[in-house]
Amino acid sequence: MLKIKRNNLIALMHDQGKTVKQIADELKISENHVYRIIKKKNTPSVSLAKSIANFFEKDIDDVFEFENE
Repeated sequence: MLKIKRNNLIALMHDQGKTVKQIADELKISENHVYRIIKKKNTPSVSLAKSIANFFEKDIDDVFEFENE
């Protein structure tokens, strides 16, 4: 099972002026889900991780670093 080792969501949000609400609204997920991903309490599915990367116009590897559990 994959687990997030680190993510660059806070830095990307800051750099692009995006909010948790904007991410949640665009991806049709709850703000709480976004916060849990940021805090590494939830690991997004591959599909959601790709959607988040696309939201920031980045490659998935530029947003997330995964480790095997």
